[in-house]
Amino acid sequence: FVGCAGLPWLWAVHLMYYLEKKRKRAAGEDDESNNDQDALLNGESSSDSEDDAPAEQILLLEKKWVKRESVGLILVVFAWVSWIVVFQILKDSLPSWLLVRGENDAERTGW
Repeated sequence: FVGCAGLPWLWAVHLMYYLEKKRKRAAGEDDESNNDQDALLNGESSSDSEDDAPAEQILLLEKKWVKRESVGLILVVFAWVSWIVVFQILKDSLPSWLLVRGENDAERTGW
């Protein structure tokens, strides 16, 4: 269960962290040591020195993985909500072996 629910949770937390980081960079609230990365994140070109290449590559990879986890999170949430809606709407027409608890299980518990 942890793998099924934990990974989308991790995606959501990282997405919130990334968007907050991007918002702070756009507002100029970050420290001055990340000026090169700020320019790259905002789409501005940097000088062609070899020192800037790794930072630019890191930011491009970060954007790529943020897009992938966003799509994954949306798909997982859509599948989860669809599962809940389908089983709530069709619970009377589904066979009892497909449900966690059968219709006659309430009589056994005494409630």
